[in-house]
Amino acid sequence: MESIVETLLNPSVIFGLFVGVFISLLFYYILSTDTKAVEKISKKKLPAKNVKQNQSQQKQKSKDSHWIPLKKHSTHPSHVASFKGHTGEVLHADFSTNGKYLATCSDDDPGSTSAEDSGGSISSSSDSNKENILSKSNKLGPNLSRRQKKNRKPVQKNGKENFSSNTFNLKKPVTVPCGIGLTESQLYALLNDFTLLPEQLFTNGYPDLNEANNKVRVLRQCFPSPLKVFHNRKKCDSYTDSDQNSNSSDSCEDNELTKLSLGSSHDLKQVNAIERNCVRCKTGFFITNDEYLTKERCYYHWGKLLHYSFTCCKKSPGSIGCTTAKLHVWNGTVAGINEPLEGFVKTKSSKKEKKQKVYALDCEMCYTVKGLELCKVTILSFNGSIVYDHFVKPENEVVDYNTRYSGVTESDVNSLTSKTFSKVQSDILKLVTKDTILIGHGLDNDLRVLKLLHSKIVDTALIFPHERGYPFRYSLKHLMWTNLQKKIQTSDSGHSPYEDALSCLELIFFKIRKQHESQYYNFLKNNSYYV
Repeated sequence: MESIVETLLNPSVIFGLFVGVFISLLFYYILSTDTKAVEKISKKKLPAKNVKQNQSQQKQKSKDSHWIPLKKHSTHPSHVASFKGHTGEVLHADFSTNGKYLATCSDDDPGSTSAEDSGGSISSSSDSNKENILSKSNKLGPNLSRRQKKNRKPVQKNGKENFSSNTFNLKKPVTVPCGIGLTESQLYALLNDFTLLPEQLFTNGYPDLNEANNKVRVLRQCFPSPLKVFHNRKKCDSYTDSDQNSNSSDSCEDNELTKLSLGSSHDLKQVNAIERNCVRCKTGFFITNDEYLTKERCYYHWGKLLHYSFTCCKKSPGSIGCTTAKLHVWNGTVAGINEPLEGFVKTKSSKKEKKQKVYALDCEMCYTVKGLELCKVTILSFNGSIVYDHFVKPENEVVDYNTRYSGVTESDVNSLTSKTFSKVQSDILKLVTKDTILIGHGLDNDLRVLKLLHSKIVDTALIFPHERGYPFRYSLKHLMWTNLQKKIQTSDSGHSPYEDALSCLELIFFKIRKQHESQYYNFLKNNSYYV
């Protein structure tokens, strides 16, 4: 310790430390003076006019905070289009003073007919367009039409521009994807190229009328044999009706399942037992036309199998299911041709003149002894507004509401506003005629639970086919992310039929724009009003 103190008190060491500190302070002073000198020189080199212009541009940008550059902030390209009077892409849209027309702000000067007239570039034309709109003197450009002058005139409050609350800000997603620029009849004409042919309906799983015997049939394609969830069966108390309202899963300890003993195969024939395979755990169980014979709990994995593990619990195939349900369930159809199907109705031709209507449809379903049944239906118009939205009381007793995906609970189905299935079916027949185009994802399932025969179908699951071919299908969530970079179905409380139907409209609008771009732009140039 004494040697260290003597070393620090050595005059040579103290002198070296002093010199080092002095040199570092000197370097710091020199660098700071150099940066200040460079800043002064740069300011002297800039002309006064340019400095004033930069300052005015910064002030203008702060005032024009509502103006959003197209390449930085915008929704998907399917929502950005051209309007009448503009040759460039639309950056901003606002309702006119009377609320009937749609005034727009695009990349080009709307009064110009070429790039040279508008300043020779997109950026210059955009700047001139903004100066015309937001000038303090409110003097609009001489090349604007009378309607454009009227619609573009801003309202000033305390020297600041105040725009309408109905302004379409492209930074936020447009809530009406198909209502800008296209009328319903124009969209109907473009959708004819995407509707399924009559001979394609049956092969793609849609309900079809067999003309030979005048009965409804459905074809269900066969998938490869699925992996079964491991079951350790052991006799114990069978599932009883009193357990249906119980949330506990301790009727069989150690994840053991029970099965109702029916005796020999002769006994099964006497009660008209039908064997079905559970769509969750792939286990066989017995039912009749109106009741369950096999009453045992179902243990299953609700997640998907990816990279040899389930997404719900990361367990490998063959493991005991991580989720339990009261009973096994099935979807109402078996592999192959299902015939005959009862209770189906066919859409009729309109009694009046032919109506070219376009609707987006999505249904939520629950499990009964008959399989999947309708518990909610949502129908949207071509511009995304809700036309029909109701909960439905299933015809048979509900076994599982499938709330994880449907979002429907027992209280929803039994509410005062819910309708019976027959009432919903008659309501839809009034809305949907033979010539109506229905848009949806996997509409074969929706039409089957609606018990509806219809031929004008646009199915996003088929328009965006799976790379492995039919019957494999991409999910709607996957299609929205890969094509439009939008996340849907993120709620833990189940899917929203409104969100799913609206997503189908957005995908169709994107497909039309991509495949019929020239025809689409011709529609937009000839129709500048908002329907």
